[in-house]
Amino acid sequence: MTKTDMNKRLLFSSDMDRTLLNNESKVSSKMLSALFNFIEKGNCFVLNSGRPLKSVYDTAVNLEIPLKNTYICAYNGACIMDCETKEIVFGCPVSFEDTKEIIAMGKKHDVHIQGYYNEEIICRQKNECTEVYTQRIKMPLVEREDFDTFFKDGAFKLLAIDLFDKEKLECLKNDINATLPKVHAFFSDNKYLEIISRNADKGVALKKLSEILNIDIKDTYAAGDDENDIPMIKAAGLGIAMKNAKDAVKDAADMITEKTNDEDGLYDIIMSL
Repeated sequence: MTKTDMNKRLLFSSDMDRTLLNNESKVSSKMLSALFNFIEKGNCFVLNSGRPLKSVYDTAVNLEIPLKNTYICAYNGACIMDCETKEIVFGCPVSFEDTKEIIAMGKKHDVHIQGYYNEEIICRQKNECTEVYTQRIKMPLVEREDFDTFFKDGAFKLLAIDLFDKEKLECLKNDINATLPKVHAFFSDNKYLEIISRNADKGVALKKLSEILNIDIKDTYAAGDDENDIPMIKAAGLGIAMKNAKDAVKDAADMITEKTNDEDGLYDIIMSL
């Protein structure tokens, strides 16, 4: 890759797990220096993740990722926040009516459903699923008797979890996608079924943020490793698959890194911009 025009402002959108972060879920000092260098040139960096907003923000702070000119696309693109001001600049929630339907479907299929409100995980009651989930996502969990009708303003994301029976999640996914035209259900893991607005994904978020920041989509970069990263990889001016990415991601990308996430695979690319 050649050095870009110094007068151009660029937007680099990166997935977190198994992309920007190494296998210990950390950012090396070498990678941090590349991010600081990129941002100090006036460019914008995006942490684009399926994780909840608070989880992404807390991770960025704890890992000392620079907050200036950095944005978070959380919930697989359903919400965008300016890290420096904590302003929500874009949101695309699942409607209240659809959240009620989804929660009812979860009951029918005997699958745990949870949502997110402010900085908390909201569910009907704690169980083995929530215990496993909160070990990874460090957020407070609140039980609500009125869970079925809690999300009056809609929800950026609902998450269905089954630790042992993917077939139940498959049935729920098919039910949601066949019944609710404004909602999209898809797997991020064999245990996790993501449920967001059909008008939201990582690619839509990238396009929206580039418009907000007045950056040409041709001057955007997107990197990822998993299938939920494909929309932003296809949307970007240059789509990048990690060496450790799934084959479908590599097929969708314009280039593949020479190194894995555990070898700072994005370092050379970011330093070249």
